Amino acid sequence: MNAQPTFDTHNPTGPLDRPLGGPLRWAALVVLCAVAMLARRPSIIRAPTLWLEDAGVFLRGARVDGVSALTHAYNGYFHTVPRLIALVVNWFPVSWTPTLYALLSAFVAAGCCALVMSQRLGWLFRSRVRQWVTLALLVALPRIGEIQATLTNTIWWLGLALLLTILCDDPTTAVGRRSEVALVVLFVLSGANGVLLAPFMLVRVGRLRSSHSWRLLTSWWLAAGIQVVALATGTRPDPGAVPSSVASLGRWAVERTVGPLVIGGNWVEERQHLVTDYRLRYTALVIIAAIGITVVILAGHRWTTSVMALGVPIVGVAAGLVATGGFARWLPGRYTAIPIAALLIGLISAHPPQRLVRCAQYALLVWIIAIRPVDLVIPARPAIAWEPVATCLERNLEVCAVPSNPDPSAPPALIPASR
Repeated sequence: MNAQPTFDTHNPTGPLDRPLGGPLRWAALVVLCAVAMLARRPSIIRAPTLWLEDAGVFLRGARVDGVSALTHAYNGYFHTVPRLIALVVNWFPVSWTPTLYALLSAFVAAGCCALVMSQRLGWLFRSRVRQWVTLALLVALPRIGEIQATLTNTIWWLGLALLLTILCDDPTTAVGRRSEVALVVLFVLSGANGVLLAPFMLVRVGRLRSSHSWRLLTSWWLAAGIQVVALATGTRPDPGAVPSSVASLGRWAVERTVGPLVIGGNWVEERQHLVTDYRLRYTALVIIAAIGITVVILAGHRWTTSVMALGVPIVGVAAGLVATGGFARWLPGRYTAIPIAALLIGLISAHPPQRLVRCAQYALLVWIIAIRPVDLVIPARPAIAWEPVATCLERNLEVCAVPSNPDPSAPPALIPASR
């Protein structure tokens, strides 16, 4: 008589058969991901522009303050990686600035996504095919129009890298362990995501119980503490009270995270839906999909991993609703990027022993993969002529006006002459 399958018998603990390859293969993978991301909006390269904070915060800081800009908090947090990139780009001709900002931001995002192919995640996925599917869906993530190839929004991709780091095994070499600690500190000091994800680092410590995981936890929490102090002592715009009922907030949260996966990001962004509410049949489909994803994650992982895959979306979206305040109904895509990624990782890597749940998992994945081409292409941003700005900055005139997206008609950033 055959024994019934259990979680452990259905989820073997052996490593993947072989690693992906050496540094050259990893570099090629990152380049491939970056090209795929840029192909979703080719105008980024044909007619590059600067995002709002790219001009008024990071370009201005690099030119006016230099290295000391690294000590300046913006919107309540330090943004170390974007400021470092801005400082590097400042050594190149000004005419290259929008292109370099876009390219380097795309490569940062690609590198963060490529981390999902790491051998250190073998325990989670158990299959190279699952890792490739996850990578493809991360590169094709919905609702990333705002965070695609913009310097200020690299912080959301760095948050994805931190999420994957929590799920990784420890590096096998001393150099790898030291590098991981350094990168984690750098990423946590780049925006708020390191603070939001800090409690989930306990999942890795509890799973591995290694001295390195404890050192990583300590370093992470110290860096997060610095961000909390910066937030407590700095200033941040007041978004106003979060409106409506708890039920409405919950519905918006589900629609903004699961809706883009099963209906498409364009559907979520349609203004008439935001103003008049969604049609009942669409809302019902999203709720059914959300329940299915939750069941698959709970049945297909140990409880600690399930807490991670479901807790990150809850914490991330809740923080987004609070941060947007009175505009919570319009919850921007940047607040749902990491929650959507966490749901995809949890869904694809799940190994539920129950046949019915596995069927639901495969059905959901087929549906999500089939729906992605609906909004794969991201509309171009408004064009902005860079030549006059570049001329002004190159001549180091007293003050240069730098228009930027998302609204070129808004008052431009004013950048004084560099010192």
